[in-house]
Amino acid sequence: MHRHDARTLILARTDAVAVEGLDAALDRAERYLEAGADALFIEALRSPARAVASTLQGYYANLHAQGTTAAWRERMLDFDGLNAVIGTPALLAEGKQYE
Repeated sequence: MHRHDARTLILARTDAVAVEGLDAALDRAERYLEAGADALFIEALRSPARAVASTLQGYYANLHAQGTTAAWRERMLDFDGLNAVIGTPALLAEGKQYE
């Protein structure tokens, strides 16, 4: 992969968990990193993100209220090893219920 601008950040995503399972998603994510992706998102994880973050350098969490990734309360406590967390404004309101 050739970048025209070093300031470009490439975020790769896979939805393979829902159809092919976690192992297939991890394999795809590894190939994305090898191809030059800077960060990874695996949609619809049912297990804590920590397990994936420890396996894949560059994993980030994409938090949104209607997502299929594990419940917000679990995600809120499970950021160890993540490089970034991307959220939406709706999360601010959603998070207040846990204060």
